[in-house]
Amino acid sequence: MAVLTIYMDYDGYVLWESVSNTHSKIDGAISISVGYLAPGKGGEYHYRGFHRTPLSRLPARRLPTLVRLRYEVFSAGGAAHVLQVWPYNADAQTDPQPDPADVCYARCIGDGTLGGRYGAFTDWRTTGEKWLALGGAGFRDPCQDVYDAKNAVDRFTVGLNESGDNDFRGSAYAIEYAANAIRLEITYPSGGLPENRALIPMGLM
Repeated sequence: MAVLTIYMDYDGYVLWESVSNTHSKIDGAISISVGYLAPGKGGEYHYRGFHRTPLSRLPARRLPTLVRLRYEVFSAGGAAHVLQVWPYNADAQTDPQPDPADVCYARCIGDGTLGGRYGAFTDWRTTGEKWLALGGAGFRDPCQDVYDAKNAVDRFTVGLNESGDNDFRGSAYAIEYAANAIRLEITYPSGGLPENRALIPMGLM
């Protein structure tokens, strides 16, 4: 088999504050935060993440067999934290960079259906390196989405949210912290591809 690893080229998160009903989009920071907090009379604070992976160096017309995301969590979520991973805007192809904060916030949860997710993970309850295998029974197929995104727009975009358990948000390093940045790992069947190749966007080289 051939395993290709690609670093993100854009990421960030959106914070919604219930009292003021405002959305704030934060990109260019060293971290992505995902969580839901309701600290008494202080209102609610919802953090949703997003990231974009360039696919220009992937082979066309090749269907992957496994898609994984790698995060380095440096601030753990609470004991009930569940990270939900979605295709951004329900198509995994829309670019989050030009989206205003409120639009980006809405698009981070895809179509909002349970079957529209790539998965729900408890891994961000602790710190350290986390590899999340996307898809599986009851979830959307990320392999087909990577294939379609490669052949349509040459990018794969993901949204992140927490399932509303009202505990500490989790935070992982973003691309601005290159040594521990988020990356996408794609596995292809054997034949015609180099094995274990890291594909790094030009800006991170």
